[in-house]
Amino acid sequence: MTATTHYTFDTDTAGTRIGDHEYGLELSDRWSTLGGTLNGGYLLATALQALRDELPQPDLLSASAHFLRPGTPGPALVHTEIARIGRRTATGQAILTRDDREIIRVLATFTDLAVAQGPTFVRNAPPTLPAPEQCLDPLRGVTPAGATIAERVEFRMPQLAGF
Repeated sequence: MTATTHYTFDTDTAGTRIGDHEYGLELSDRWSTLGGTLNGGYLLATALQALRDELPQPDLLSASAHFLRPGTPGPALVHTEIARIGRRTATGQAILTRDDREIIRVLATFTDLAVAQGPTFVRNAPPTLPAPEQCLDPLRGVTPAGATIAERVEFRMPQLAGF
């Protein structure tokens, strides 16, 4: 499953199958937060990538994650378990470990949106926002120490938060 693409995130979340329901990967220091630990969304993505490789349906439908301890850069394992494979959905569990300690446990259901049929009911709409160049950059001129994720993600907001 390891793939080198021109997208750093794809490369950094990809694991290599090393056994039945087991993937090895290197958690990258490119996604660190202010506290020096890895961003939770990055850790979740590593677990979901392994689970996607295990299940026949390609599109994530829902996921719940329990973050059990902070993740740090270095070698890690993802163990997967298939709970159920049905005609329209497949559900499985992924457990990300580092140094034999569980970091995150994920339960997710995948589907194939390309074969979805029937009406779609949309109950909401995205917020109306100004163009990115008209938004505020709260980190402009600031490089948060140790937060390497800030080098890869551009923060924009229509106005400063009121808290």
